[in-house]
Amino acid sequence: MNKIPFFALLLLFVSCDRGNKLDGYSHLNQFREPDDSTITLYLTKSLKNPIDNFGIFVDTAYVVALQTTENKESIVGMIYEAIVTDKYIYIRDNYKTGSVIIFNSDGTFVKRIATGRGPGEVNEVSKIVFNHYNNTLLVYNLNRINQYSADGSFIIAYDSPIISDIVPLNDGYLLVQREWQNIANMNLVIKTDSTFAINEDNHFFMTDKLVNNFAKFDSRYSGLYCYEQPYLFWPLHNIIYAFNDNIIKAKYQLDYPCVTNAKTYEEYKSKLDNGLYDYSGNYEETSEFVFLQFSSSHEHKTYDIYISKRNNQSYAIKLPSNRKSVYSYGQFIGKNNDFFVRCIVSLDSEIKQEIIDNSLLWFSEKSIEKIQQHNSDNDNPLFVFYRLKDIANE
Repeated sequence: MNKIPFFALLLLFVSCDRGNKLDGYSHLNQFREPDDSTITLYLTKSLKNPIDNFGIFVDTAYVVALQTTENKESIVGMIYEAIVTDKYIYIRDNYKTGSVIIFNSDGTFVKRIATGRGPGEVNEVSKIVFNHYNNTLLVYNLNRINQYSADGSFIIAYDSPIISDIVPLNDGYLLVQREWQNIANMNLVIKTDSTFAINEDNHFFMTDKLVNNFAKFDSRYSGLYCYEQPYLFWPLHNIIYAFNDNIIKAKYQLDYPCVTNAKTYEEYKSKLDNGLYDYSGNYEETSEFVFLQFSSSHEHKTYDIYISKRNNQSYAIKLPSNRKSVYSYGQFIGKNNDFFVRCIVSLDSEIKQEIIDNSLLWFSEKSIEKIQQHNSDNDNPLFVFYRLKDIANE
């Protein structure tokens, strides 16, 4: 089929009855709400009883120090986004370089993607994604998706509508648009082919219910996430949807005192101030654990929650918890295989030795040496990889 201008499809959607199928545009799908197959994750008890000594759950950990310049200055400025794979670390740095910086998995500098508007160059990068199916890097900037080999060699560029996120599929991609990003004023998930083509054969998932709910005035829900199959993303505070076989349905439902049903910003703030919790934007999943992050305005705290898939037991870590732990200094990045990853931008030199002493059980001598040598003033960040114990039996 020919590629159809995206705005033309949206005009059709706006003008039609969404309950009926359009002739020639039959793949208009809604989200399937929780049913008997949805797994409930119970989080209230752990949020009310957070753990300070997270180290008791760490099985093993190691540190990767990113290479600096010849003058021992940082190559990286502010990390807006990072991806860790078995071979490379990709960093989106719009502050210092305005580009994407690539390091080997051992921290050795590989290259910086050139900035500009020419072939293979980037400008105003707003999203990076790694496609594990074909081992390529995707960089979204200025309504264009650039595709690179894993080491950063330019392959091809594709035109794209305005989007918030991308997730690779084995036969194409999912693109997400928030209601403020299109003329239809609705949240959309679009399944495309491997060339990002949008036509009448694509599937469009329309989220009418979300537009009429809290997500209508809060645009942060732009994350599409994946752990093998199925592909997961967050349209609401208390539901994680899964994509599989052209169906989006609720995989997890979260049971905790949340602000999901707020209809106005004033009601949302009131709910937070009275003890309810807000999803903060981080979600990850390994073979053993689900990771979630929440915030509490009335306590001025952020909570990391790890849920064991074996027994559905959850554990909340209050941040900043013990400032003498290296864990407290790490910005959550994501995961690589069964290791979660945090990034340490700076360490308080006055208590650095105490931090090391409280992390001896986690790290090898080599990793501790990297922490000792880190200079907060000009060093690149440290990446901390940590794998959890079988906390189902703790």
